Amino acid sequence: MAKRGGAAVAAWMIAALCTGPASADGLARFQQEILPKLRKSEFAFEKALPLGANGFVLEKVVVSSSAEAGRPGRPELRVARLEVEELDFDGFARNEARFAKVVAKGMAVPENGAYAADVRRFGAAMSPADGWLDYRWDPTSQVLSVNRFELVSGRDRLSLEMVLDKVQALRGPKAWDAGVSIRSARLVYDNHQSLVRAIRLFAAQSNKTEEAVHREWLGRIALAANGKGQRTTQAADAVASFVQDYRQPKWPLTLTVRPSQPVPYAMLLAALFLPDPAQVIGLTATYPGTRAGAAALAR
Repeated sequence: MAKRGGAAVAAWMIAALCTGPASADGLARFQQEILPKLRKSEFAFEKALPLGANGFVLEKVVVSSSAEAGRPGRPELRVARLEVEELDFDGFARNEARFAKVVAKGMAVPENGAYAADVRRFGAAMSPADGWLDYRWDPTSQVLSVNRFELVSGRDRLSLEMVLDKVQALRGPKAWDAGVSIRSARLVYDNHQSLVRAIRLFAAQSNKTEEAVHREWLGRIALAANGKGQRTTQAADAVASFVQDYRQPKWPLTLTVRPSQPVPYAMLLAALFLPDPAQVIGLTATYPGTRAGAAALAR
């Protein structure tokens, strides 16, 4: 699920984002500044409507792959309703929108599309999902605030909020420079069926049983917590309890990172070798069904 899966999710939201407001009339700016640059064969919609003073709505959006060797592109993403509430039009023209606020309702990936395998790898259902993206980047202070990045499919929900320092760019090599630091982050994972689907997919791909994959996942959590300090052990117990309950999870798992001072990405990996990594990076994991010693029992 690594980079390609993350890129797929980002691609959906960016494709949905490539249409937005920021001036007196967002719909007019979209029609005048953005629409002429889009290839009609790769980005299509049935209706465009105004949204407030600065926004607009696109209905029945279809994002397709590029045509190759004379063959037409095929649909990769469908969005029933795309609401663009806010967008940095001027920055978008330079391929680096500094802020955006977008809601995509009824996102669906075709079964034979390029992103279908990535969706399954995430454990997401192929049924329509809703997504929210709200972020703001200040190039002067180099602070990126992701106020809301959320995907909801049925009763499954993945939500992320974070603040990053020393973000020199949103695109290109500098976007994920090793100097980028985490000021704070909060991830909420409300699992009802997605973890079951993910484990079953891993089992099928590795030719193992579902139970074997489940044990492996718990074993890795136990290994990461073995011999570590109290805060790391408590976080591991929460995650292990959540994974143990993957068939019938009781509540969402929440991971919060709030260090005493911003932690560079490079420090995150180095912290794993310290006596209490969670203490160093300010990690807290909460799951109302946590059982003390759950990680140790998984060994």
